[in-house]
Amino acid sequence: MGEIKIGDVVTYVDREGKRHSALVIHNWESCLNIAYVLPDQDDSRGNLIQKETSVPFYQEGMSGNYIAT
Repeated sequence: MGEIKIGDVVTYVDREGKRHSALVIHNWESCLNIAYVLPDQDDSRGNLIQKETSVPFYQEGMSGNYIAT
């Protein structure tokens, strides 16, 4: 995978194994801070935005909460 920059879109796999397109808001080299939309949940202003911090890149055996490579 090439260099990931702020504003890039990556695939995030949440703790339940669901895949989301996520926006990179910080790159720590070994992990990312990301934001993604929860399309099936909304409030009075629209869809909810979820943020996750220090999300690691996929390593063998992980079942969720990682950046797919």
